[in-house]
Amino acid sequence: MTAPQGDERGAALIMVLFMLVLATTAGLLLSVALSVDLREQKEDARRMRLAALVDSALEEALAALSTNPDAGGYAQHEFGGGTLESRIVTLPDGRKQATARATYAGLERSVVAEIVFGFGGPRILTWVPGKTRIAGTT
Repeated sequence: MTAPQGDERGAALIMVLFMLVLATTAGLLLSVALSVDLREQKEDARRMRLAALVDSALEEALAALSTNPDAGGYAQHEFGGGTLESRIVTLPDGRKQATARATYAGLERSVVAEIVFGFGGPRILTWVPGKTRIAGTT
């Protein structure tokens, strides 16, 4: 065997450096992709939690109507890591309209439901969800 000559050693060094740059770039790309995926999953979890909270606010309003047909809703209060509130008004035709609102982690969502009283208590006729937005904006 003969010792590698200077040109061969230089080519091998360049090849190793090139492979190192490729491996580092692949690692960085994988890291960025996983970071973006994690961020999207956290955002989805926030929105799902907010949807559950606004449903809870509406359920509170229905429970209030079950015990008192003249209930006006609940003032803002903490629940499940966020806040809930509801307002109930009587429409001209006697139906009730409940507007429920929840905030969680800087986001806000509302829902408006029309309610009638039937056999067995209040029943939702229509349910219209609002858009999720940053809390405090209109």
